[in-house]
Amino acid sequence: MCSSKAVKAGSPKPVESTNPVQEEANQPVGDVSWEILEKVYRNARKNYRLRPLASRAIVFRAQASEIAFFYAVDPDLGWQRLLTQGIEVIETPGDHFSLLKRPHLLTLADHFKKYLKPS
Repeated sequence: MCSSKAVKAGSPKPVESTNPVQEEANQPVGDVSWEILEKVYRNARKNYRLRPLASRAIVFRAQASEIAFFYAVDPDLGWQRLLTQGIEVIETPGDHFSLLKRPHLLTLADHFKKYLKPS
């Protein structure tokens, strides 16, 4: 079992993680310190207000997500109220972190090809 440090939301200090994929996804951005990232996140949470967007979207929903139990309560994970022209939800393999890694990335790429095809 691998033990590594990852940042927990709302905490400027790394916390222990045993998931190497999650740990890799939670690396600092370039040379930005955790303390600066924490200030950026706090400022964004405090000042940004979500507003509806006159658009439609596709939500790629990870099947193995730690929040998958919310899918029964809110299948579109709250996006419907923000997109006035609707959304389409597509189930994809993997979790929030492995979704963008092989082999799950290949499935995601196939979906992108389908939806980005010229009409």
